[in-house]
Amino acid sequence: MTRRYAPLNERQLEVLRWVGQGCPDGTWTDFSYKRTAYALADRRLVAVDKRRGSWSATLTDQGSYYLEARRYRDEPEPPRASLRGNEPGNRGQPEVAAPPVEISPADLLLQLQNSELVVRVSNPPHDERAAYRSAISRAITYGLVPGGYALRHKGRDRGDLVIRLVSLAESPPPVEPLPPIPVPKTLRDAHAAVRMLRDEAHSMDVSSESKPRALLLVQAIGDECARRGYTLSRTEDVGTTFWISIGDDQFPFTLAEEFERREVLDEKQLAAAKYAWQRVPARVRQVRSGRLLLRLGSGYGSVFWADRRRWSLDEKLPAMFKEIEDRAERQVAARISAEARRVARLQEWERALLRARQAYIEDLNRGRLTKQVAASGQAVAIRAYCDRIGAILDQTADDHRSQVNQWLAWARAEADRVDPLSHPKSLAYVLPDDVRTSELGRFMPKGMSAWHPPS
Repeated sequence: MTRRYAPLNERQLEVLRWVGQGCPDGTWTDFSYKRTAYALADRRLVAVDKRRGSWSATLTDQGSYYLEARRYRDEPEPPRASLRGNEPGNRGQPEVAAPPVEISPADLLLQLQNSELVVRVSNPPHDERAAYRSAISRAITYGLVPGGYALRHKGRDRGDLVIRLVSLAESPPPVEPLPPIPVPKTLRDAHAAVRMLRDEAHSMDVSSESKPRALLLVQAIGDECARRGYTLSRTEDVGTTFWISIGDDQFPFTLAEEFERREVLDEKQLAAAKYAWQRVPARVRQVRSGRLLLRLGSGYGSVFWADRRRWSLDEKLPAMFKEIEDRAERQVAARISAEARRVARLQEWERALLRARQAYIEDLNRGRLTKQVAASGQAVAIRAYCDRIGAILDQTADDHRSQVNQWLAWARAEADRVDPLSHPKSLAYVLPDDVRTSELGRFMPKGMSAWHPPS
């Protein structure tokens, strides 16, 4: 931070002499002298010119005077001791005003370099805050900000002032301003919805004074919709509710006038007053404010724009269209994503159905194999039993031998019947032509039905 009449240091004095000599070449080995020259320009000692692609500096009358007198021409006399009005013996004398605070761009950049590229000033007074903001502006205008960096600050009007020197490679690119949307001066060739509103007495939630401007704003929205290929329509209900349609998506918005609490005279008592000087009491009521408000959507998730001291609703129309387009883009992306998920679920269900059918066939043949193995074992056991019967046949009584032979023949036939090896055609992997849906349920993944695909 520098003061307006602070004396120059040796470096600054050397640069001032160099400028007074006509800025001869070969004096400096780098370009740091330019920062010093800008600091001298802040003190009105030199004038710097960067026009026509060249850099030059010349002494001002103040600079020439300083080289001769080593003081500023308009520098006030130093204050004498004990001039404060609250000191004894000086009652009633005015205090000597402190010189204005001035901060040069070079000093600001030096502060940033010495404090890890961040300068934080805790709730500075108004003049100091203004001096810092001026230094920021001049540093940008004079081209003093190092290449690849940019000056950013917050706390413009209140609170702590934080100034940063940020790398452009690491910081997001600045947001390009949205192109303005013109608001017509008249309702010539008015939109159909605007004509309906204009002709209906109580069609809008605004005062009669604000209605003409509200109609022009709706017309501006209709014109912009036509230019962008969108559709503007009005609801059948009474009120200023519209729909902007972008493809398959519709976005409702309402236009209304804000209320504010204000003291107003009671009209009945004012009409009953007999004398001009008679006092009529005022009451605080909610009255129309003249500020228009545009709301997109309703309830949770709605956004609005309104007239404020620093801007008008006309200036916020581009932001409204950007919000609508962003929402439409998100909804289209959401539908595409939902459709992709639906297709993925359907494909997974179809694959699960194929796997279930194959699992059913495997289970079917596995069951057949188990039965064949059991039947084959049973046939082997029957035949072994028959051999044992044959071994004792000679020892059987003659009157019972015929019955034993009959039983033995039947048993051997039964072994042939149950033995799969006796039926070669059954020794094959079965692929059924048709599988009932009810058979597949137990083979489907949990949460999936074989009867219908997932929703």
